[in-house]
Amino acid sequence: MKNALITGSSGFLGRHFRKKLEDDGWGVTPVDIYHKANPMKRIDTRLMDARDFFRYYNKYDDSGGNNVDLVIHCAAVVGGRQVTSNEPLRQAVNLELDAALFQWALRARPGRVVYISSSAVYPWNLQRFSSKLRLQEVMAPMPLGKGLGRPDALYGHAKLNGEYLARLAQAEELQVTVVRPFSGYGADQSEDYPFPAFVRRARASADPFDVWGDPMQVRDFIHVDDIVDGTLAVAESCFAHPVNLCTGRPTELGALARMICKEAGHQPGWIRTVKDKPMGVEWRVGDPAQMLEFYIPKVSLEEGIRRAFTD
Repeated sequence: MKNALITGSSGFLGRHFRKKLEDDGWGVTPVDIYHKANPMKRIDTRLMDARDFFRYYNKYDDSGGNNVDLVIHCAAVVGGRQVTSNEPLRQAVNLELDAALFQWALRARPGRVVYISSSAVYPWNLQRFSSKLRLQEVMAPMPLGKGLGRPDALYGHAKLNGEYLARLAQAEELQVTVVRPFSGYGADQSEDYPFPAFVRRARASADPFDVWGDPMQVRDFIHVDDIVDGTLAVAESCFAHPVNLCTGRPTELGALARMICKEAGHQPGWIRTVKDKPMGVEWRVGDPAQMLEFYIPKVSLEEGIRRAFTD
């Protein structure tokens, strides 16, 4: 049996990685400060901060490098645009989590580390309505202030720093995979994010139907199943450079709201712009060319919306 360590195992991505690996016969050591969100209803999650786990890993029989074939590092401070824009200092915890991960990995020498980065590493100035660029992996700025421009808030800087640590770890002959998910979504995601918030409003027949910021802002939505499967495919390939996880399909938030309402059988009279809530970049769409060498997404946005009302 292969063994995996998943940090943030009760979070949105973490619990989906856990289910996938356990369904495939892996032994999984889950680490999270919570366990209540675990859909598998188990209580065997190590209820501790991942920073403490990495610091004291030698106290656990199953956490030495020889016993861990794969590490999926999902642990992070999350909370959507509300947290990213309004509580930036909380991202300092992400810097600590990532540093602790790589310090542990250099001691423990697991088979492979997967670092979950983010599309937030890309510069704001490349994500405008006027440009309509599909972001390629080489467009991310270099760490320490060098490159094309600043990432998306402190969260983007933190993820870029994590990628830099990953490169340094690779130079120490650690096997590391870095992926950059774009707008991941799924039926069980927190309502801090647009997709589940829209589903709730559609179920409640909300009218007006609220959208934070400009309803014309564009995102590249990729289903959580494709994030998980795509990540594992890239990891299996042993590709050494960051890879976008995206579809390349631009979707306006207003259009997403209408698609979700149609599936729910609801026709709001007004898609209302909520101007006192934080708004992200205008246009964020990825170039999936690198990912397509390893994985082709299987869940269309239409299918993902249908699942949200039937699963």
